[in-house]
Amino acid sequence: MKKKNIFLKVPLLAFVPSIIAMLLYIFLGKIQNNIPSLLLFLICVGIVLFPFEIYIIYRNKGNLLNKSKIKWWQLILIVGILFGFAGLMTILISPLEHNLLSNVIDKVGSITPIYFSWDASDLVNYSNIIVAITCIMYFLLNVIIYPIIEEFFFRGVLTNKLKKYGYLAPIFVTIVFSIYHFWLPFDNIFRIAIFMLPSILAYKYNDIRISIGFHCVCNLFTTISFIMAVL
Repeated sequence: MKKKNIFLKVPLLAFVPSIIAMLLYIFLGKIQNNIPSLLLFLICVGIVLFPFEIYIIYRNKGNLLNKSKIKWWQLILIVGILFGFAGLMTILISPLEHNLLSNVIDKVGSITPIYFSWDASDLVNYSNIIVAITCIMYFLLNVIIYPIIEEFFFRGVLTNKLKKYGYLAPIFVTIVFSIYHFWLPFDNIFRIAIFMLPSILAYKYNDIRISIGFHCVCNLFTTISFIMAVL
């Protein structure tokens, strides 16, 4: 495959199903209010986006980054250091990015449907059962299932498709991975900053467990913070 074609195909594989999931989310958000916006989003990506990614992973299951000899204690240490680095970037990069884009954020926010905001306070309008289901689903999907699928898809399949370009592969795929989060459009600099190093290390050591572990730990932190705010 020619270089220009593969560098077009990789973003398309990521962006098209993500856009379809977002369009479904927007449509359902306009016609119903019985399901919390966060739970509705999880359902939309669960029935559109991730089945597609699972299919692509299955088609390419022999070409994943899983041949490392890194020991478990080394893996835990690496993930811990990466998470600490992400915490530092949260303090340094995230506020700076939001300050730089404050005008754009305000303008886009004024035309964005209200259900795009996943604030814990939104759940006060729902029954305890719905709130419990939302929190449980958010934990299981956001901390375990979805990060693993995304890592196999991005750091496994898509990175492998670009492997002949060396370290350009994880760099390019990390940028694609960040942009593909259309539901979180204003954190791209921060997201690229924290996911670039895990992606490069996973590529360097041929061990996708590095990026999976980091992704799961990051999502665990944000998910627990959300659930605590709900409670």
